[in-house]
Amino acid sequence: MARKFPFFLFTFLLLSSFKVLAFTVMPTLFEDAVSRAHLIFKGTVIDRAIEDDAYESKKRVIYYKFQIEECLKGICGTTYLFKQGKNVPGYEMGKTYLLFLSEENSRTGLVSPVGVSEGVYELTLKDEKWFMTQPSPKAKSGDEPTNNYDIFKERILKQLKN
Repeated sequence: MARKFPFFLFTFLLLSSFKVLAFTVMPTLFEDAVSRAHLIFKGTVIDRAIEDDAYESKKRVIYYKFQIEECLKGICGTTYLFKQGKNVPGYEMGKTYLLFLSEENSRTGLVSPVGVSEGVYELTLKDEKWFMTQPSPKAKSGDEPTNNYDIFKERILKQLKN
């Protein structure tokens, strides 16, 4: 019995370390985020509702409705309604965001940002210019990270042309 204990302890520690790795999100490069996003838009949260999703995801979900101010990729319309699981970073009413959203999951109907929180940029208005509260991601092109929305938007549009 004493000889088996170290083996079981080693096996337990080895397997438990994989669980930690499963929750690690690798940083998303700018070019990858643009290509993986189904939709990229700047919009303001105009409605939010928490409901039990009995039909698709079988989870408690949050529905968000955005007033679209600029659509950079995809077909956005004037408003966009989507649902997310409660474990995904949320959005505050009245705040403006730049979102890189993945395609809706065909089984659950859930939508999530590309790279989880890396596809979410809260925007603030200062002196009639929009700024992101966190800098843009690293780029393969060597572009320096920026907080200026207009500069980041031009980089996105340029990347979409490539």
